[in-house]
Amino acid sequence: MSKDSDNSQNSGNLQEAAEELLKLQSGKANTLSEQDTERLLHELQVHQIELEMQNDVLRQAQAELEISHNRYTNLFDYAPLGYLTFNEQGLILETNLTAVTMLGVVRSRLVDRRLAQFILPADEDIYFRFCQALFNGGLPQVCELRIVKKYGVPFWARLDATPVQTELGKPVCHITLSDITASKQAESKREAAYAALRKSEIKLVRSQKIVKMGSWEWDSITDQVVYTDEIFNIFGIERAAARRDSFYPQTILIGSPDKQAERGFEAA
Repeated sequence: MSKDSDNSQNSGNLQEAAEELLKLQSGKANTLSEQDTERLLHELQVHQIELEMQNDVLRQAQAELEISHNRYTNLFDYAPLGYLTFNEQGLILETNLTAVTMLGVVRSRLVDRRLAQFILPADEDIYFRFCQALFNGGLPQVCELRIVKKYGVPFWARLDATPVQTELGKPVCHITLSDITASKQAESKREAAYAALRKSEIKLVRSQKIVKMGSWEWDSITDQVVYTDEIFNIFGIERAAARRDSFYPQTILIGSPDKQAERGFEAA
């Protein structure tokens, strides 16, 4: 039943009670003067208007409450991050539509299921330690793991969890679920590029040792000079003993470019 029908029913009950009261006092009503009757009628009319105004205020408050509720629901359901609430048993109690889409399961079938069912088997230990620290320590926790969608497609996810208590004092956790697959892929590419660069540098060092050739780089902006190990071997200087302010190959090498080439020096 709506609030408007409840208010109408209450007004009707109040009117019936007033009529019954008037019937009981009908004997007294006959003794009232015309002036007293008019005054009583005026008071009843004022009271009726007050009730109508109160009903209007209640209806306005109800409408504003519904607007606020709808706004909160939209913010919750269509947020860019997935929101989940689960208990100590790992059962999902509440979720928004974003999390539903990320997991690939309709909301009605997601509630009361264990979040662990969606964790990639290889990452189950990460999730287990995450939950232990969350409920035992009572502090916010973060972890990164892989979640498997309904049709077996895994994606990298970041879980930010905060332990709280319900109104009944039961421990639950609020979790934000974000898809970090793109950043993980970019990180893997950076690591692969760095590994390739290190492999190339190792090959360069080995090649320089074979041909007895060194190289150096000077950053004109930072005034930093970087030498390869073979530079020190060529000049017979220990790297640890070389002074930064005095060891410049261009000040040590004397002679023509041909002479410098004979010494096996290459500026890169």
